[in-house]
Parts: sequence; structure tokens; C-alpha cells
Amino acid sequence: MRFVSACVVVLALAVITSSAAYAQSAGIPVPNDKKAWEALAYYYADEEMKPELDAYLDATEQAYPNGQYAALVSLYRGISSAVRWRPQEAAPYLQQTIERFPGTREAQMSLYWQGYSLCYRMSPTSGGFAEAMPIFDQVIGTYPDSEAACWASLRLANIHGRTSGQAALDEYRELTERCPGSQPAARAQSYLAGALAKMGRNTDAAAEYQRLIDEWTGIARSVEIAKAHDAIAKIAEQGGDYAEAIRRRQKILNNFCETRTSYDAYYWLTQAYRRANNLPQAIADLEADIPQCCGVRCLAGLLVLQRLYLDVGNTAKAQEVRAAIQQYPSTSQAHTTQDLSYGVMMVAEQMRVTNPAEYARIMEDRSLLYTRPR
Repeated sequence: MRFVSACVVVLALAVITSSAAYAQSAGIPVPNDKKAWEALAYYYADEEMKPELDAYLDATEQAYPNGQYAALVSLYRGISSAVRWRPQEAAPYLQQTIERFPGTREAQMSLYWQGYSLCYRMSPTSGGFAEAMPIFDQVIGTYPDSEAACWASLRLANIHGRTSGQAALDEYRELTERCPGSQPAARAQSYLAGALAKMGRNTDAAAEYQRLIDEWTGIARSVEIAKAHDAIAKIAEQGGDYAEAIRRRQKILNNFCETRTSYDAYYWLTQAYRRANNLPQAIADLEADIPQCCGVRCLAGLLVLQRLYLDVGNTAKAQEVRAAIQQYPSTSQAHTTQDLSYGVMMVAEQMRVTNPAEYARIMEDRSLLYTRPR
């Protein structure tokens, strides 16, 4: 079927090439530029793709046995555990980096990640923040002009925001000015907009999200820009501007296909069309877009399209799409399964209380993932 043929091949290939076994047997490319190398390492770490990151680090050590990547490899072996909030696993690697490479950027970042792993392993009432804050203060005091200090300031602003929203807003703004052109400053701009939205200041929040898009594209991670479009779409929907919501969802699908946000975009695009009483256009958009995408996003789109056909009473088309879904290879051993489950379940959880009927329908669609032939 045209919806699935090319995507099956790509998804099956992803299952093979993302595994550590593949990296060991065939080798994986390791950039000889440290900035490019770290961009990929950080992506793996930030997405909690531990097998891929570990394989990447092993391949780096094999490709550069003389050790010019040794500090980065040591740092990212610690980060691999820190992002999953396992401080006991992370500590030996991070401490080793500090001791073996004193005064380096990697040592500075290792100290920051020690605080991060403590800060997010437990709730505010159980002591995690109290343990982490002195470490962040130490980073800022010892390396005030460093990238690590910018990250530490960001985490402190997050902590302060749990008790004082205005304090967090002030710290986020200060950080965007103090650390211009940096990843932590871009993240601070995103958090600033999010904090305003939580305070119900939707007009201000939309303006700050748009500022993130206008001024930080190319610096902020693509997922943050995608989320900014997603947030503006939600604000537009709340104000009844479904045309703007639809435009933002389409932009996500067209420009940010590699992000988890795009996995949810089909669903939310359809919801905007539903509220605008235009399901035929929703079907037309999905029919046009799905054949051009692959992998997890394509499968997510098929789930939504099947539901649309059922909603308009076209059971024949719904069965055709269901057959396409069942042709997908099992992704149970690839990180793509986790991604799709994440995308669908994030939507479902928002509906559990506010719209139980819709929650039940989403869960019915999701069950297809586990009834396909293995």
C-alpha cells in the first residue's frame, strides 16, 4: 500500500542500525570535528538513548586511540547516567573527568552534571535540591564566565521557580542577556515563555515563544523550536484561532519531522480541524503528508488517519489503513517504540480526565501497536 511501502524499509533499517551490535560489527562514523562530535553525543544523551550513546563512545575510543577525545568520552559516560538521574552511576566518570582533566571545559561541565544528577533524582521535599544547589553555586563561583555556569544558573532558576514564578522569570531574562548565543540561554528563553503560559499570561507567552523562534533558531535545539510552535498553536486554539493552530501544526510536520513533537502533531492538527468542523480537510492533509514521511511519525499519522475515516463513516478506508499499520515491522527492540508510545501517551494522559471518551479512543488506537504480527 502506498502509505507504508517505503516507510517499512526505513523503519526496519532503523531497528538494525541503531543497535550497539551494529556499531560493533560494522563500525559507526565518528566526526573528526569536536563540535560535530558533541552535537551527536548530546542528542543521544538528551534523548536518553543509552545504547546508541554507549556504542558511539566505544567507537570513538576505537577511532581515536591516542586519546584526543578522552575528556569528552569520559564526560559523556557520566552524562549517560546523569540524564537518567542515576548519580551513583554517573559519579565515578564525572569525578574521573575532573581529576584527569583539571581546568578544562569538560571538568567544568562534569561538576555541573554532578549537581544535575542529584537535583533531579528526587522530589524537592526529599533533599535532592538541597544537595544540588551548593554544587551549582560552586560552578558559578569557580567558573563564572563558563558554559557550565550558564547551565548551573538555568537549573537554579528552575528550582527557584517552584516557589516563586516571578523570581524564575527574572532569572531567565537575566540569563538570556548574560549568556548570549548559548544553548542554556536558548533554553532559558523557552522556559521563560513556558512560565508565562503557566501563569495564564498567554499573550506574553506567545510573544516570548515567537521570540525564541525568531532569534534563537540555529542556536536552540530543533525540538525547542518545534515545541514553541506547538505552544503557540495551543494558545491559538484556546482563543478560538483554529487557522493559526492549523498553520503551526503544519509547520511542525513540514520542518521538524525528527522531533517527538512531530509525532503528536498529526493528532493535534486533526483536533484543530475537528473544532473548525472540517474533518474532510484533515483527511486530505494527512493523505498528502503521510506518504512523504517514514518511521515513527508515519505510523503515528496512520493511527490518526484510521480514526478520521471511522469518524466520517468510511470503514473501507479505515480497514485499508489498519492493514497498512499491521504491515509495519515490530519496533519492540528499537528506541522508536518508546518514542511512539511517548507521543501517543502524552496526548492520552491529557485526555484522561478532561475527555474520557477521547482517552478511550486513543488507547484503542494505541493497542494496534501491540496486536501487530511479531
